[in-house]
Amino acid sequence: MIHYPKGVPRRIALILVLSVAGTGLLVAGCGSSDTTASSSGGKPAAEWADGICSAVDTWKTSVSASIDQVKSGNLTKEALVTAANDAKAATEILVTDLANLGAPDIEAGQKAKDTVSTLSGELQDEIASIQDAIDTTSGASGLISTVSAITATLSTVQTQLSTALSELKSVDAKGELDDAFSQADSCSGLTS
Repeated sequence: MIHYPKGVPRRIALILVLSVAGTGLLVAGCGSSDTTASSSGGKPAAEWADGICSAVDTWKTSVSASIDQVKSGNLTKEALVTAANDAKAATEILVTDLANLGAPDIEAGQKAKDTVSTLSGELQDEIASIQDAIDTTSGASGLISTVSAITATLSTVQTQLSTALSELKSVDAKGELDDAFSQADSCSGLTS
């Protein structure tokens, strides 16, 4: 076990916890009213929004579990690599889930799909950043650097998710996606 100056492991764990603490607020501010659909042939807007929120919620739960592993107090390279690999795997699943959604059945469906495709590309870049951090971990200072790199990456993922959700609202002038996010069951846990 690597020994750090007093309080360092707690600070590292706190940094990791704070990096995903705001994830639950990602879809806050969604509006509410009826969901209407056009004939674009995609998934109904409420089903599509539910898919987005389910994917984000699953990611958040998985990443929180990874952080809990590190918070347990046993900060070793193995524990950190396991937690980082779990966060990486959760992000890969998020990318796949988002890619599988296709376009919502609304007038701005293709724009919404394009926004999610852009997000997926950004998330794939972040997966590479997590892998780079894992690959370069060596010694006590390497652990601290890895924690910092992963924390920064998870923070970036949060920002990317939040930005994508804001963009989804802006591409949909009729407010159909706002309505769908409000009506989707899986979004309620993220907005409360």
